[in-house]
Amino acid sequence: MNIKHHLIALVCCSLSSFAYTDNTQVVQTFNADFQRFEALAHDQLTAKEIRFSELDKFCQATPYDEACSAEHDLAKQDYKQAQDNYQRFLTLLHKQQTHRELVQDEIERVADSLIALGYLPTLSRINNQAVLDAANDWMASQGLEPSTILTNWHMTLIELDAYNVLMRC
Repeated sequence: MNIKHHLIALVCCSLSSFAYTDNTQVVQTFNADFQRFEALAHDQLTAKEIRFSELDKFCQATPYDEACSAEHDLAKQDYKQAQDNYQRFLTLLHKQQTHRELVQDEIERVADSLIALGYLPTLSRINNQAVLDAANDWMASQGLEPSTILTNWHMTLIELDAYNVLMRC
């Protein structure tokens, strides 16, 4: 363990007795937010799975119907995307990667989602501060605390919401 980790551990231990109540509140808030967004991801997965299953069953019975080409492929693609979103959401939490700061490519993905959600205008060049400000606006609209950095958790929630909005179109 390097000196930085020792220092962080020392500071955390020193502050833990002072911050016990606040930390409990943070954990409770995180759990409530997790449950809300997990339900959203699960609902998306269920809806897409039902749609694909119905269309797949129909196409097995009537393979030459017009709905059994592009519409079937789109339903399958939507189901796979919802499945990937849900799995990524659960994996992120399981691997405790929720608070890893994003790298530039990921910030650009968040920007795309925020543009789709209407929180960020289309930019010719990604401005990280503008993306963070738009993400904080989105977080405020969701009842989440603002942040000074963008993390894996933020990216997953924002992309999940963007997918939810786009799937209604």
